[in-house]
Amino acid sequence: LRYVNILAAHPGKETANARAGRARNARLLDACQKAKNKGILVFTIGFEAPDTGAAVLRSCASSESHYYDADGLEIADAFAAVATKITELRLVK
Repeated sequence: LRYVNILAAHPGKETANARAGRARNARLLDACQKAKNKGILVFTIGFEAPDTGAAVLRSCASSESHYYDADGLEIADAFAAVATKITELRLVK
């Protein structure tokens, strides 16, 4: 069982250089796709992510259920949910 968890704080936040932001998003999506192609489960957590960042992280995750949106103290719940899913997967394997 292989998995990766990606946490992004404020991903997609508007920057002075929008082109650099698009390039970072493209690299992230490419890395996520390569991991998924190798059978690696990709979990993502968007910490206080704006809509654009959340969309990138949703696309990066293995499925919609592998993406977690968190604000403030909800971050602990998001990590706990990921840990629970990983534990469940290990029990099934």
